[in-house]
Amino acid sequence: MHFVRYALLALSSLVVTLASLEARQEPEPEPRTPGLGKLAKYFFDDTESVMAINVKRLVASQLYRKQLQKPVEKFLATPIMAGFFKPIGVSPIRDIDQIVIVMGRSTWVAPDGGRDMGPIVLFHGRFDEKKMHAGLEKLVEGVGKKLEGKGRSAIYEIEAETSIGVLDGSTVALSPYKGFINEAIQKAEGKKRTKLKHKSMQAALASLRDDVVAQYVGVGEMYAGDEYHKDRKPSRQVFTLQERGFSKVLGQVVGGDDLNWTLTFTGKDKEGFARGSKMIETGMEAMLAALKRVGDRDPLAREVGKLMTGVKMRRQDQTLIMEGTYKGADLAAFINEVARMISR
Repeated sequence: MHFVRYALLALSSLVVTLASLEARQEPEPEPRTPGLGKLAKYFFDDTESVMAINVKRLVASQLYRKQLQKPVEKFLATPIMAGFFKPIGVSPIRDIDQIVIVMGRSTWVAPDGGRDMGPIVLFHGRFDEKKMHAGLEKLVEGVGKKLEGKGRSAIYEIEAETSIGVLDGSTVALSPYKGFINEAIQKAEGKKRTKLKHKSMQAALASLRDDVVAQYVGVGEMYAGDEYHKDRKPSRQVFTLQERGFSKVLGQVVGGDDLNWTLTFTGKDKEGFARGSKMIETGMEAMLAALKRVGDRDPLAREVGKLMTGVKMRRQDQTLIMEGTYKGADLAAFINEVARMISR
């Protein structure tokens, strides 16, 4: 049973869905955590997009306490989630302050031009290193996978495509590709340093704020889709955001009782902007139609469809703005359905 992979995928989908509100708390002040801090040193040299999630602000919000706390606690108490976090001594709500998901060209294209390698996910908070290492060793033994290295250099291959590294008492890294974990460990040990390839990413990271729960930044060089052609070598053709007509994309969700999110695509030029905007608008229409169709037989797709209901798109000057609202009740229903699904 691939319980660890399911647990982490479920947690990631839950956090990403929830992680878009600007917490509003009265009368006491909201906790503030710094921006990316030292986590940036673990980024890929070719980093193209980053999602930063402030878990502490999420947990401090009125929305969480009024509508989401019980569903989230139920979700974390499921056998799959508890079976992963309890042995390593981690309470996600108590111990994790921030989650950062980093993607670059190496994320999407393997060195041989083949399959996707997956992102690296960085968890920042307070962790008991000894307990984590002991728990991860037991999990590795339990699923018959591999442990490479010792101490802080250890890489725990929990599943065929799930590797974990404990970088220090405040940072844990996870990735489908253990090579990324090894690289992060080398950076933690001072044996390697990140040198961002794209100057536009440096500027994008500088724009991140520390007073919202989640933000997303992507630069023009980022992966934006691919096509396969049997008669070409390589058969896989990768497209960048620039080639789709945009120079960057910024995402943020703010709100109070509900979550209001925006995703803004900035056009590279007039012709490319018109072409790219039409592609996104058509793609969104197709996705919503598919969710509605599949939702008739898939409860989770039905709940996702509810969350996406009312998405609007508008063009303003040379930007395409997508806007939507996540209703608190719909978020609670989504979490409950995820918990039910992974408990089957």
